[in-house]
Amino acid sequence: MLSKLRLRSPLLLAVIALIGCSATSVERAGQGALSGAAAGAVGSMFAAAIFGGDIGDAAARGAAFGAGVGAVSGAVQGSAEHERKLRAEEAERERRQQSELARLRSEIGDDAFAGLEALTMGKHEVAIAYAKTAARSSNSDHALAGHWLEVLTFQDSGDSTRTAEHLPHLVAMDDHVSTLEEARRMLADLENGLQEIRTEFGY
Repeated sequence: MLSKLRLRSPLLLAVIALIGCSATSVERAGQGALSGAAAGAVGSMFAAAIFGGDIGDAAARGAAFGAGVGAVSGAVQGSAEHERKLRAEEAERERRQQSELARLRSEIGDDAFAGLEALTMGKHEVAIAYAKTAARSSNSDHALAGHWLEVLTFQDSGDSTRTAEHLPHLVAMDDHVSTLEEARRMLADLENGLQEIRTEFGY
């Protein structure tokens, strides 16, 4: 397994490349699908950065939220057979997306995922509330995700004071982060990835 510091930048580039053509098609799917797809892409990046993983696998997971979402609703009318094929393809994409959402929720917890969705849309107070709940989880992975989400939300909202206050606690509780400098680099990568995914999905 690659270390997180080696993983994050290639992972981010791969996920962004795979979702890069998604914005137009996702817009056709409605706000709910848009926010879920964007949160899924952020969640794939977030989970891989915190817990580690294979770059190709994480990028493929991010791609589950990419091009084709809602494409059938915007497709040009064609033959009945062509319509059936398009709808079958859309159903498969939706199945893959729902499967990946379930996997992400299992990995980081329902509260952290809901908080990431709120953060993706810039709802910082909502994200913090979910992060605090996740941080109290008896599941250590879900709790760690909650703590990282809290600090990422502080960073994204421009609250440098609370970001600085919470980072030492993260270093103490996260076995994979050994120094404050490493935690700061990881946080910067997560923030950059969040901003790029927001741009790709039109937030």
